[in-house]
Amino acid sequence: MKETLSTPPEKGTQEVYDTFWGTYEWPFKFYHRYALCAGLEFTADETRSMTTAFSELSRVKELGLSMDNGLGWLCGPDVSERTKILKTKPYVFGRSRSIPDVKEKEQQDAWRQVLKKRKDDQRKERTKKELEMRAIYRNMRAGFNSSPLISPATNTVTATAVPTNPAVTTGATSASSMTPLMDLASSGESSDDVLMVDPEEYSSSDDSLTHESALMYAGHEDKSKWEQFNSLSNPAFIPNNLTEAQKEWLLETEWAQRAFLASYTLAIIDNRQIFQAVHSLNIARLSSRHISVLERKDFWATLPNLNTLSLFVIPDWREISKHGTSFISTVPIEPSSAVSRVHGILEQYISPLASVKTLRIGWVGGGESAPGYFARNRHILSAPIVPLSFDLLDVSKPFPLLALPHVENLTLSNCWVSPRALIAFVRNLKYKGLRTLKLDSVSLTALPRLGLVNVPQEAANPPPQPGPGVPVVGNNFIAGAWNIPVEGADHPPVDPLKEQFRAGSWIEVIEALTPGITLARLKWDNGLTTRLPRRNNYNLQLIELSSCGYVRIGLQWNQASVDPPHHTRLPASAMSKRRTDLAPLMMTTNDSMLGTIVDYIRPLEMKTLRVIWGMQSGWAEDRKKYEPCEDGWPVGGTGRFTGSVQRDSGGGA
Repeated sequence: MKETLSTPPEKGTQEVYDTFWGTYEWPFKFYHRYALCAGLEFTADETRSMTTAFSELSRVKELGLSMDNGLGWLCGPDVSERTKILKTKPYVFGRSRSIPDVKEKEQQDAWRQVLKKRKDDQRKERTKKELEMRAIYRNMRAGFNSSPLISPATNTVTATAVPTNPAVTTGATSASSMTPLMDLASSGESSDDVLMVDPEEYSSSDDSLTHESALMYAGHEDKSKWEQFNSLSNPAFIPNNLTEAQKEWLLETEWAQRAFLASYTLAIIDNRQIFQAVHSLNIARLSSRHISVLERKDFWATLPNLNTLSLFVIPDWREISKHGTSFISTVPIEPSSAVSRVHGILEQYISPLASVKTLRIGWVGGGESAPGYFARNRHILSAPIVPLSFDLLDVSKPFPLLALPHVENLTLSNCWVSPRALIAFVRNLKYKGLRTLKLDSVSLTALPRLGLVNVPQEAANPPPQPGPGVPVVGNNFIAGAWNIPVEGADHPPVDPLKEQFRAGSWIEVIEALTPGITLARLKWDNGLTTRLPRRNNYNLQLIELSSCGYVRIGLQWNQASVDPPHHTRLPASAMSKRRTDLAPLMMTTNDSMLGTIVDYIRPLEMKTLRVIWGMQSGWAEDRKKYEPCEDGWPVGGTGRFTGSVQRDSGGGA
């Protein structure tokens, strides 16, 4: 979509008329269409042809759909070099190959060459600075008045006068601001930004590829075109200020997609007998405004044996329409309005389906996997388990929760939810048919409370008082190995069994939902409580958590409980300049229901999750975790954890 919007096809504004006295041009009487979009819409409107084609799909077991109309988040020029080279498409039916194909290998080799060139350039720059500082440092120690410096232009040693007073700076270098040579050598880093890359990506690089050849795999064989494509002074298109041609392309693309979806659903409905055996429907991407096309009971009735449903929605950021004067207008909308649409189709059309046992729902765009600094780790929508996002945070009244009585395997992806809402939602399901729950990149908010707005962190969240550590025996834990040291503290290690963890933390949520071991059971086994925990009497067998953590919402209320105690990362100077240049070009919204990931989790909480339930911090895949660094974010998985809890042989606690 980005490449098409950057250079939309040519479309004339005047029509040619042939008369007896000659040929002349005159503006079109009606709105003039793009030939490609008009042809697609005309073909999609041929419902009878699609119905006939679908009648031949008698052996089909799975259906898939993936459509992006461009009305969601547009990254524009906010794309890293890695994303441009390593192009990936969304998987509709999952990965079909366990090893990359030839094109993927070429892209990977091209990216390795880019990294290799970066590393070589950084090494040369570091060597130059080391030589300069070595000369200055040696002359300062010897008391000389002249210092041999490396000329950046010729890379040769030249004599430059250096004052005997170290506080006085030369025209090129400040002696007082330079890092001593021994300190620099011991750190192994330059004074500039440190390149954060995966060392494994250098080991298998193909030297037959050059840096210039890598441009080809990004879609720009000409280096000048590549530089023009990356230019921020004259970007190909500005997401928050589209041209008329770009607006018309988006409008006509939306028309064509809507026509296709209408024919698609009708063709399935008209071939009821053909699709009786379909067991999976995978909707990998779908605009939130197109959800209404699927709100047909006869469509879902056509798939009586549907067992697995995946629904991943792209929240719209703008509405586009054409007026009677052929004027195209775009109106910004709140992305969180998509929550009510998805909740509506889940509640009215999918929840009653007794055949659907596996359900995967989530959002596309924003979150940990979104490319670009202004999209990654941001723009996260709430889980569509309530009609409105604010219902998850409103503690003044009860909120209606989505009921999924027939679902046995549920996956929530790329969303946020309040702790109490998640506990209530899962408890409502686990006493029915739910057996497996997977939380993929799900983030918890701070605990909503009444009367806690702009309260200082110390008053709202007093620091926990650590208790003395005691050996714990039983449940496969080794005595004496249980106590957890608190980082940066001068008191003895903390015993989690004697701690009162923060209300609304992941520890509280997992403790309330786990089908396996619990803290309450461990306290009973170690004689720390006289209350015997109840045994599980529900169907939930397994909870999988993948890259889960905390999120901050745009509302002005106290969220200090999830904030890091200090800034975990200072922005790099080069990346900061790029962010400043990109900010005026990017889309903006005042939607207070969007979340931003908090890349921090308290050490005591993380270590408790690791020891009690075997959770692991960060991302396990080395290559993937360095992707955020290209966008100016910390290493992927910072402040996140992954793991699973399953029902034990004794029935749990």
